[in-house]
Amino acid sequence: METARVTIQLTPADIQRYEKFCCGGTAKRRFQWVLVVIAFVLIAASFFLSSGNSEPARLSKNPPHRLARSEMWKTAVLPVLFLGFYIYFHRQAKRAKDKNAIPSLFLPHTYSVTEEGLHCNHDHSEILNRWPAVKRFVEAEEDFYIMLGQSYGHPLPRRCFSTQEEAAIFANQVRLHLEKHAPAALAAA
Repeated sequence: METARVTIQLTPADIQRYEKFCCGGTAKRRFQWVLVVIAFVLIAASFFLSSGNSEPARLSKNPPHRLARSEMWKTAVLPVLFLGFYIYFHRQAKRAKDKNAIPSLFLPHTYSVTEEGLHCNHDHSEILNRWPAVKRFVEAEEDFYIMLGQSYGHPLPRRCFSTQEEAAIFANQVRLHLEKHAPAALAAA
């Protein structure tokens, strides 16, 4: 059996998909937005309550309580500023994270499926992950994930394979070795 081999070069989009896969990126983002909405509501409520008219509007012939224009301005400015600052700092942190990522992460890596394990080679190092160390092998729509832990592993984008047949051969060889050495990794997928 010929050794399956692929050379990959990750992009920031690949890393985002990988983080979303292993770290539940969408759930984290939803949680952040829930916090922003809660803060927005609390700030708006504090302005409504501190507007000097603590009496609730009464259901009578009188028109309901309305804020003066100066009060409406105060009520709207702080939540909008808070949301603007949140978006600005969130984007800055994301850019810094992408720029400060491990530089070797975006270098070309060659992965080989061997009898011993998954061999990863690039200009700066060589890594051999033995098959029993693999916890999960997942075939997603755009990537293969060879997970060595809950949130640590190797993302292998399918676009890096020259043909779909080459990707299928690679995946089949990984599955064959995992069946022999780590059957739990296939069951966990």
